[in-house]
Amino acid sequence: MATATSRRKDTSVMDALLRESPQVLRVKPGELVEGVVVFRGKNKLLLDIQGVATGIVSGRELRDSFNTFKDLTMGAPVSALVLEEENDEGMVVLSLRMASQQKAWDK
Repeated sequence: MATATSRRKDTSVMDALLRESPQVLRVKPGELVEGVVVFRGKNKLLLDIQGVATGIVSGRELRDSFNTFKDLTMGAPVSALVLEEENDEGMVVLSLRMASQQKAWDK
């Protein structure tokens, strides 16, 4: 039988683990997120978003007026706009094109 002291100890250990673990990243369509390039293909870009999600940019969403895709290399930071929270593969669907439009609009 667990005593009140051992239950408090278990609770404090669990609280510490929860504080130290990465938080679940909730992204919403239309939100601008920062990521780091982890894969760059001919027509696809994968971004690590804060170490808790992977984002994908593909097709026409790669092309923006600043030609961002052309200059991106592995490990480079980049901003992208969320189109969908999650696709069939569990990745966040992103757009460089719409991120660049939003940045221009905000200026």
